[in-house]
Amino acid sequence: MGINAKFRISIFTRIEGWLLLFFLIQCIGITDPPLEIGHNWRQVLTNMVSRNYYESGMDWLYPRIDIAGEKTGITGAEFPIMNFLIFLCFKAFGFAHWYGRLINLLMVVWGVFRFHKMTKVLFDERVANYAALTLMASVWFSISRKIMPDTFAVSLVIIGLSYWVQYCIQIRFKDWILSVVFVTLGVLSKIPSACLLAALLPMVWMNQMQRKTKILIFTGAFLSILPAIVWYFYWVPYLNTFGYPWFISKGLVEGIREILPLWPLLLEKFYFTSFYSFLALAAMIYGVVVCAVKRDKAFWTCVASVTLVFVFYMVKTGSVFPQHTYYVIPFVPIMCLFVGFGLSSLTRFRFGNKLPNVLIFFIVLEGVSNQMHDHFIKKSEMYKLTLASEVSSHIPKSDLVIINSGVNPQELYFLNRKGWVALNEQVLDNNQMSTWIKKGAKYLVLNKSSYKNWVTLHITQSSATPDVELVFENEHYALYKLTSDSTE
Repeated sequence: MGINAKFRISIFTRIEGWLLLFFLIQCIGITDPPLEIGHNWRQVLTNMVSRNYYESGMDWLYPRIDIAGEKTGITGAEFPIMNFLIFLCFKAFGFAHWYGRLINLLMVVWGVFRFHKMTKVLFDERVANYAALTLMASVWFSISRKIMPDTFAVSLVIIGLSYWVQYCIQIRFKDWILSVVFVTLGVLSKIPSACLLAALLPMVWMNQMQRKTKILIFTGAFLSILPAIVWYFYWVPYLNTFGYPWFISKGLVEGIREILPLWPLLLEKFYFTSFYSFLALAAMIYGVVVCAVKRDKAFWTCVASVTLVFVFYMVKTGSVFPQHTYYVIPFVPIMCLFVGFGLSSLTRFRFGNKLPNVLIFFIVLEGVSNQMHDHFIKKSEMYKLTLASEVSSHIPKSDLVIINSGVNPQELYFLNRKGWVALNEQVLDNNQMSTWIKKGAKYLVLNKSSYKNWVTLHITQSSATPDVELVFENEHYALYKLTSDSTE
């Protein structure tokens, strides 16, 4: 066998080879603007904040979005670590929609690598291999290339936890420092990622660990979550007083009441959306059974602690959790661990590694196949780019705009103007239009394809905005100049 053939075989017996393949597959369409159907609204909000930093200066304490109408746009968003990295790319290379995709992907690749390394140290290499491959093909596969901080944040926390494990073994203070830094950045980026820190609880009962080490670990954990507590529980409520709240936490009773009617959607997030693979679900259930027989109190205390914290977070989000695919992301690494245990235990049977290797192949194939469509932009969505290339040139940068994009900020983002997103019914409501005009709206952009009552421009003009001036029109959009007496 030649050297090249040996290299090709050896590279895919190591996690680095699979991570390279994962990265290359994820690079398909990496430079696309956020036009895919899934989570485009969340991606453009991230880019809005980053672009406002680029255009107005990096103000860490006051993230701004463009959909707050006449208000400042200041909102209680996540701490802008990911936004800052995107801002740096804007500064270095000029504005482009896609930098956040690459930043997220690179962090996830590193996070999965450290997840594998940590699992290998704590358990064994087979468990680490199967768990890491399952994580790559899980819901992380599609979310890891989106311009949103969810997998980015959890990856940072996993990196930090891996350095704590390393510190416990080698007692090097630099590992402790690195763990505190990465966990702090992760929890600041997205506070639900903090649920993984509950995995540290079993250390209390570990007699083989020195007391000094335990104290340093828990001190580091406290220091790591302290900035997030200040940001999310003190500063964010203040930012929300500017008139555009981002996070709305629910009370426990209220959250339960909202979730209960949505229980089928809630279950779906765990039995399908987490893995996008029923085969992975079966392997996970088998892994739970295996661990129930073989694993000790410390392991189950760790799992139970993370689960309880995650359930608390789930209830606090209320109806939002069952209706969004990415809220389950912080818990998926725990689920993947059970897949790893389940598949690894199969090696003791007659076929050795062959059966679990075949199963992990089909788990990855099923998970990736169910998500690969998200890597491609539908041609039917490309027309929205004309908002930037054609429509925006007719609107002064400082003028406020109304656009009938429903509640989705995507089209206002591509227009690169500030203003309001509106339902079609609101555009036809003279009172609502009058209110927006009094608040400073200067232009109305109508998306013809989403305008359900659209017949001709003349009908729309006579029914909703009798005195407006048609400034520009193409196949997809009509732009009107609004005046103070447009709705009189």
